Amino acid sequence: MPVFESLVKECEEEASMEPDIVRNHAKPVGTISYFFRNRMHFLQPELEYVYDLGVPHDTPFQPRPSDGEVESFDLLSLDEVKSKMRQGIFKPNCAVVLIDFFVRHGHLTPDDEPDYMEIVTRLHGRFEYERWCQQV
Repeated sequence: MPVFESLVKECEEEASMEPDIVRNHAKPVGTISYFFRNRMHFLQPELEYVYDLGVPHDTPFQPRPSDGEVESFDLLSLDEVKSKMRQGIFKPNCAVVLIDFFVRHGHLTPDDEPDYMEIVTRLHGRFEYERWCQQV
């Protein structure tokens, strides 16, 4: 299944979103790649395709959980999102997408974040597949 069609399917399954809303308004904006430490303490590479979904104000839109994977949807201000991130309320794979959004939209800059370069670099980790494949 193509990546974009997977997005359409997941939006419908997890948020009850009409496929036309996703198809008409979702825009690919990049990828995020990083290592995640799993329950067995192994490093697991993760790659996430990132899309922005700007829905016009005149479009009837209310996301609703539908498949049990999402608890709820809440409309939060930028300050509320940052506060909840600092409290660790978002899952790490969700928080990293939000950080990417903050960087791309100028809400996190090198002028207001001393660790900006480290953060941006970690959003785009290299997995060095060639190196690992040579050792097998």
